[in-house]
Amino acid sequence: MKLIFIDTMSDKKPKKSYNTKPKDKHKILARKIIESGGKEPMGKLIKESGWSEKTAVNPKKITESKGYKQAAKPFLEQIENEIQEALLHLPNVREKAGYGESVSSIEKLKKLEQLLKGESTENNSITIKWQE
Repeated sequence: MKLIFIDTMSDKKPKKSYNTKPKDKHKILARKIIESGGKEPMGKLIKESGWSEKTAVNPKKITESKGYKQAAKPFLEQIENEIQEALLHLPNVREKAGYGESVSSIEKLKKLEQLLKGESTENNSITIKWQE
């Protein structure tokens, strides 16, 4: 049984609460993102995971779903732990050649984390120039 709090002072209807389990396709996609190392286009990975061409065009439909987030959660936790571990070792390799490799590893892990979360991995910026 699930308890749902209902605010009697609000005019809004309470949202329904669903226990969403990840589909096999969600789990497959999360694993494919990790296995590709972020090198394959998301649309391709989505199609390979069993989703339609139409769904592959808009990855956010999947990456923002509760089922996908649950499927990606263990991978995200593992990546976050690895990032923290790598950051802890940076001071020990700062003077050595391994520093660049450590930083590169952290960058790759962050990219995988962003992909799993459905976030952009590009460094986009906007420049505004004022003319008088």
